Amino acid sequence: MDASVYLVTLMDEDVFVRRLALELRGAARGTTITADGLEIRVRRNEVSGRPHEEDERHRSYPLLLDIASIDAAAVARLLRVLDLLDVVFVAECDFLDELPNRGRSELADSEGTAIGDDEPLRYLVAAYFHQDWNIETPTLRGVLELFAREEPEELVRGARDEAVALLAGDLDDEAIEQILDDFGLAVDPPAHGLSYGRWLALVADVLTAALREGGGG
Repeated sequence: MDASVYLVTLMDEDVFVRRLALELRGAARGTTITADGLEIRVRRNEVSGRPHEEDERHRSYPLLLDIASIDAAAVARLLRVLDLLDVVFVAECDFLDELPNRGRSELADSEGTAIGDDEPLRYLVAAYFHQDWNIETPTLRGVLELFAREEPEELVRGARDEAVALLAGDLDDEAIEQILDDFGLAVDPPAHGLSYGRWLALVADVLTAALREGGGG
């Protein structure tokens, strides 16, 4: 029985593979995990960040698990482990009725979207500024503009508002760096000539401009 799982994790990919193999009591060889009744290939989602319909937003998640299993119970066990690892995921297969929460993580809402509207900045960082952030566009500004084009206006506005609130919080650059690191930021702003505070200001500026252009203010 085959299944695919689209996911967002704040862990580095190699750390995630090791943790998942450990929790499944399996073995990892490169990016392939074998465990009781399961063979899992962990790979980057080749269409991450590309436009999708609202009910298919999970297909833009940065990681993808290709799963071969002996039965639905083995896949269900994998999904329970992913929940324990605080991974946001949505599964696709022919046996969703046999999976916990129809194959969606506890962190995904009933529409299958990730990291709900209460954490839009975390979603922006985790889903768009992962290790392969520059595949779709080579610039930081370009990634932010991609996010603004593809995501719902309320999500874009929420990320902008969170960035503005952090900038208004009188935090030093080290504190902002820690927050963004906790969100899973894989970009090194100083390598692009920016402090972490200036990177956050770029987020606010680009998203504000996109909202105004779209009439969202």
